[in-house]
Amino acid sequence: MESFYANRFVRKRLTEFLGGESLARATAVYLTHTDGCRYDRRELHPCTEIDWFMDREMDISRSLADSQSYLLHLDLEYVNFDSPAEAFVDPARCFELQEPVVKVIEALRRNTPNTTIEILTPDFRNKAQAAVEAIVTARPDVYNHNLETVPRLYPTIRPGARYYASLRLLETVKRHDPSIFTKSGVMLGLGEERMEVHQVMDDMRSADIDFLTMGQYLQPTPKHTKVMDFVTPAAFDAYAAIARAKGFLLVAASPLTRSSYHAGDDFAKMRDARAAQLAKKR
Repeated sequence: MESFYANRFVRKRLTEFLGGESLARATAVYLTHTDGCRYDRRELHPCTEIDWFMDREMDISRSLADSQSYLLHLDLEYVNFDSPAEAFVDPARCFELQEPVVKVIEALRRNTPNTTIEILTPDFRNKAQAAVEAIVTARPDVYNHNLETVPRLYPTIRPGARYYASLRLLETVKRHDPSIFTKSGVMLGLGEERMEVHQVMDDMRSADIDFLTMGQYLQPTPKHTKVMDFVTPAAFDAYAAIARAKGFLLVAASPLTRSSYHAGDDFAKMRDARAAQLAKKR
């Protein structure tokens, strides 16, 4: 991993992902709170100091904070809370970890009401109803849960998850609070067929999902699923055009698209798209 992070192109992308050259330009600060990691949040360094994060064994691609988070002392435009992936954390543990996140959202709402908040969650398995109710009550602006792939590939790609349970989770968010934007993403290049991707789009729209992200799957380690196909930029553009025609408020589709990348800018576009849609109905 050290050689990976030493690559100047990787470092440039991570710097951009983390907000730019200084905290003054950042739209999100990514922190991890794990059982084995002890650090003083008052020591938060500029987001470009990647080695500082690495030396403390923090996963800078995750953004889970507790109620003592330094986030509460920063004037941020956009905060993204990303829960641990189901593959690495027991679903019950994921449910327990929502309590501190909900408290941070509530505190941000009280102290920095202009901050836009997005949360990315797992499916919570059999505790979805209670988890969704708690999170929705805290009023995040965007609720993100990724479907990841087409139903046929779930047994191999997401063996512990259920496709329709994920759809129902996002549908439940809308039922509890229609004003919350819902968001979901899929990774392409796993062996899916074109018509299967179109069906996923239809299923998402049936669940009233507002924002679709589509990116190229990349094999992180030799132990992970191999890339079956590298989807061309033209194919991504075609998928995006079809998705927009199906009624999504916003679509982000390209080989490098990731669900949290440029999330602040995307939220502004999605908010404007909803306003324009409502204006047409008047």
